Amino acid sequence: MTKAEIVERVASRAGVTQRLAGEVIEALFVEVGAALAETGKVALSPFGTLEKTTRPARNGRNPKTGAFVPIPPRHVVSFRAGKHLRVALGDPTDPSEERAVG
Repeated sequence: MTKAEIVERVASRAGVTQRLAGEVIEALFVEVGAALAETGKVALSPFGTLEKTTRPARNGRNPKTGAFVPIPPRHVVSFRAGKHLRVALGDPTDPSEERAVG
């Protein structure tokens, strides 16, 4: 699904124009990015949590020459799905769907 398709669906569901829905979604993306940069964590209950982590420095290899190349540390974003998203995806390990045996 593309951003344009999300805008179209949100506009339809909310009963607003696609332009307004697009502006709201763009504002959401900007704020989530700013919050990640500032605090390192954004919780979107019950959808999930985005968290900024640091990938440590490591040695890689140039595939052409085989020479070792230092790769510097970098920030990456990890996502942990919330309960409602896990249930919507049919996660069999979700504890809310476990049944008592016996």
